[in-house]
Amino acid sequence: MLLDVLKKNPVVPVAVFRNADDACRVAEILLEGSITVLEVTLRTDAAYDCISRVAERFPEIATGAGSVLSVESLQRARDHGAGFGVAPCIDPAVAGHAAEKGFPFMPGIATPSELSLALATARIIKFFPAAAMGGIDYLKAITAPFKTFDYHLVPTGGVNDGNYLQYLKEESVIACGMTYPVDAALLEKGDFGAVRERVSRIVAGLSDR
Repeated sequence: MLLDVLKKNPVVPVAVFRNADDACRVAEILLEGSITVLEVTLRTDAAYDCISRVAERFPEIATGAGSVLSVESLQRARDHGAGFGVAPCIDPAVAGHAAEKGFPFMPGIATPSELSLALATARIIKFFPAAAMGGIDYLKAITAPFKTFDYHLVPTGGVNDGNYLQYLKEESVIACGMTYPVDAALLEKGDFGAVRERVSRIVAGLSDR
């Protein structure tokens, strides 16, 4: 299921919401641009409510929970309607629990050793923080020894409108996680016009590639 979602949505908007109304406004904008995936990070008290509201009002959007750092937060996200989970790191307990429950889960990696560990339970893996670790050149370097493995990477962290298309050209990359179109500063100001403009720009870039 998650694989199909990412094949259809090569950009995954990653958002930090302060309230569920903002989350629903963003969901509407994403649907206008035919983006049907949204990662809600568990960084605010409102995050779980945001997941519930978006999942309920916009069932056509695959609503995921980001920054999942414990078994408890994973289970709570599931209970609130999350369709998948994402972590910035690889925690075998969390990844194992997700696998046991059949819950789509994307662990995060930054090194070859972590990639090897993640492959024990996952085939869709977050590469984070992509830009800070060295970007596309580093991604190529750490994936080179794993050419015979069947997996997909989702680079996140410093991926923006100036480089996401380059990441998507890489064979191992199925999608990019991006805060750029749903930037927290824009949401804080309530500037949904700018959010709509950024989403449109990203979608146009995908159409032209």
